[in-house]
Amino acid sequence: MRRPRPLLHLCLTLLLLSVSPICAHAGGDQETPGARRNAAGTAIERLDAARAAPVKDIDGYTIRIAAHWPGPGRHLASGRYTLDLWEQAAQKYDVNFEWIEMPNPDTLIEKMVSTIMIGEPFADLIWVDGSRAIPVLAEANLLLPLDDYVDLADPRWPPQIREACTYRGKTYGVYPWVLAGGAGIWYNRSLFEREGLPDLLELQRRGEWTWDQYLEIARKATRDRDADGAIDQWGITIGYEIEYDLIQSNGAEIVAREPNGEFRFRMDSPAAIEALEFIRTLYTTGVTTHGEEQFISGRAAMYGGQLFQGNHMMTNMRDEYGWVFYPRGPSADGYVSVAGTGAMLAIPANVNYPPDRLGKILKEITPLDHQQEIQMEFWEGAVTSAEDIETIRQQIDSMVYSWTGNFPGLKRSVGEILREIRKGTSPATAVEQYKPQAQAAIDAVFR
Repeated sequence: MRRPRPLLHLCLTLLLLSVSPICAHAGGDQETPGARRNAAGTAIERLDAARAAPVKDIDGYTIRIAAHWPGPGRHLASGRYTLDLWEQAAQKYDVNFEWIEMPNPDTLIEKMVSTIMIGEPFADLIWVDGSRAIPVLAEANLLLPLDDYVDLADPRWPPQIREACTYRGKTYGVYPWVLAGGAGIWYNRSLFEREGLPDLLELQRRGEWTWDQYLEIARKATRDRDADGAIDQWGITIGYEIEYDLIQSNGAEIVAREPNGEFRFRMDSPAAIEALEFIRTLYTTGVTTHGEEQFISGRAAMYGGQLFQGNHMMTNMRDEYGWVFYPRGPSADGYVSVAGTGAMLAIPANVNYPPDRLGKILKEITPLDHQQEIQMEFWEGAVTSAEDIETIRQQIDSMVYSWTGNFPGLKRSVGEILREIRKGTSPATAVEQYKPQAQAAIDAVFR
């Protein structure tokens, strides 16, 4: 996967001529008005000075929506309903709609920030990666809080918005729907049956899908099938970073959001250290290999991944496959599904079109009444059984968020910890060594 550019540095570079004070504690005025730090005050002053005159003639205005993917099409339920709602809103508000597709998330953020700073945002509604929006863009006051412009009290909005899209008591984006609950384990049902292994869905139903079972099944599945002296079937293949999900499957967190809104590095908790000890066991037991292709070709029993990969498997995999939660760690109370904050629809600061009117339009073009149909279309394109769909529903209800990707540089520190563990360093020692560096990566956003 392509690593995103450090968003904090990008924000710093674009927001002020002097780099150091750019992304300072701009959001702090929500708690103590008038008590902003000087650097943040400078940023706010520049935003205020950049404000262009509002649109004088709103008749026939074109609402520009930007994202780093193609616009809605009628080949999908989500696109059909969205386009129909665009037509209705166009008549009601005398507006047009234009979709702006950007090459990638970096280009989108760069253009958003630079055009906000001249008082002419290039789009009125922008699909922003939540890991880039919170806390960095929110701290820099580059997004409008939606609370005063969008009816967020409507119960049809996905409840996950309250956790993933809010910061310091304000909401900076919305989801039109939630298609998946986050990460999970793909498993090869055909291989499991052939090897006489217990079905993971049945273990999950009985509450017996645990780390111990995960490792034991991986050991039994790893073997030399053609007797040539080399392992050619693996228990676990790794594509995505399973370590992050295993840590949270034990009731631990890498980054915790405190009740006061602050973020703290928490990889030194007993539950996290316990998870790292288990991860070290996986590293040294010889049951893992790498690559999605190993799973699709039937050479691996289990693969930690994301639900959207199911469409590729459905097209290319000959064996039957299934989808379950990550196994439960010994310190966890139940199963969880770990998700990033995902893409959210936001209104950029300095928007020229009246934001109260824009907020009404945003809600009216969101197909809130058709979420179930949109979800089902996606699910049926990823998994092959009603039981797997039921797991997806449970994962959405049990979703927890990882904030690791929301702080530029933090994953580098976590990666160093994992590399030290692979080399034989004890988890507690590795975490202690890199904890100051990790917390500094978090704190950098607020200075």
